[in-house]
Amino acid sequence: MHEVQEDTFFILNGVLTAQIGDEIIELREGDFATAPPGVPHTFTNANRNEIARVVNVMTPGIGFDHYITGAMSGAAPAEMERLGKEYGVTLVGPSLAEKLDLQ
Repeated sequence: MHEVQEDTFFILNGVLTAQIGDEIIELREGDFATAPPGVPHTFTNANRNEIARVVNVMTPGIGFDHYITGAMSGAAPAEMERLGKEYGVTLVGPSLAEKLDLQ
């Protein structure tokens, strides 16, 4: 969940399963969805046999790349918590993949 960013997904191809608030939706080529600030959201590629290509737009995005860099680098949980506080991200769970039993 983002305190200030609006998180928008535009699907180039494939299928992205997203949860925005309590609603779970399948987004296909040409679809887009937006999670406003303060609304919990997550996404997953439920079809592990097909690549989903997605454009993800964070508005405002200033500095958010530092949070993503930390997440992608496998930062320790304490570091992710620090980055979350710094960049206004609150992790709520479980992940959508866990909810859909894709693990």
